Amino acid sequence: MSNLKAYIGKRKKADSAFRAGYDEGYKAFKIGVLLKKSFVKKTG
Repeated sequence: MSNLKAYIGKRKKADSAFRAGYDEGYKAFKIGVLLKKSFVKKTG
């Protein structure tokens, strides 16, 4: 397990606000990255 995954796991256990917002925020980030990649492929 990477250090980042371990940190996220510990943080989710300790911080309810982080746990509540992390998954939704990560999904939004991934969607943004995929949209940007598709835009760059079409224009580049």
